[in-house]
Amino acid sequence: KFVLTSTLNTIKPVTVAVYNCIGKKVFEIVLKTKEADLSYTIDIGNETSGIYIVRINCGDQVETQRIIKK
Repeated sequence: KFVLTSTLNTIKPVTVAVYNCIGKKVFEIVLKTKEADLSYTIDIGNETSGIYIVRINCGDQVETQRIIKK
């Protein structure tokens, strides 16, 4: 599990997707934000160890982060 936190500059739906190292989507959710501070716990406990890419879309903004699951 990991916690995604962010401060948004707009109140729009946020799409969060997690991809494994071969590009397969292993998690996706659309969060309907009601305030600028976002906090959401993501559980990829059933996935194997390795590198994962977290992609966050909010309107026309896209943020990509890499995480390592041990």
